[in-house]
Order: sequence, then C-alpha cells, then structure tokens
Amino acid sequence: MKNKVNILDGEIIGVEVYKKNDILIIDVSVKLTGKTESFIKLSFVNIKEYSFYWKNDIYFYTISDYTFIREHDFVYISFDPYDNTNKISEKDNDFIYAKNVEVYYY
Repeated sequence: MKNKVNILDGEIIGVEVYKKNDILIIDVSVKLTGKTESFIKLSFVNIKEYSFYWKNDIYFYTISDYTFIREHDFVYISFDPYDNTNKISEKDNDFIYAKNVEVYYY
C-alpha cells in the first residue's frame, strides 16, 4: 500500500551524505506537519549531482516550495526551486539529482 505524504511545510531536520559500496547516497530527514508527530526519510541513491547551501543567518529549514520530478532513469528534487514550473532549472537551489529515491516513513 502506498501512502501519499506531503512534505510541503515540513521541516528538514537533517541531511546526511555518505558512500556505501562505492555509491553516493544522500538521506534527507523531514519532520512532517500535522496532528501527530511523524517523519520521513528520503534516501537518494546513486547521486549524479547535488548542491546545498546554508548560512547561519538563514532559518534551517522549512520546505515552503519544492520541485520533484521522477522519470524512468532518474529523480530530481529541489527544495528551493527558481520558479513553480515543476521543471529543472539551472537557477534551482538545494537540489539532488539521483538514479533513485527510497522513502521511509516513521
């Protein structure tokens, strides 16, 4: 059974970048908004490219907008998209471009 989970207005509470069996993985942990406290971990596998920027005078990190694209051979997410076209833009910030994503709900 697949549940739909909305990460909009959720809070990124952690980003972990690591290598396992020569494959780069990025785990993004998100605290979801709602009546009960719940979390998901987005585990991006086989990273092709990523970029995150943070500065201590910027709040870390409510998801106020995002772009998510899943094609047959890649996934792409930007937590700070340039515009709301739901297309990849060179001006997107805080993005991950990967071969696959696994989602864990807890």
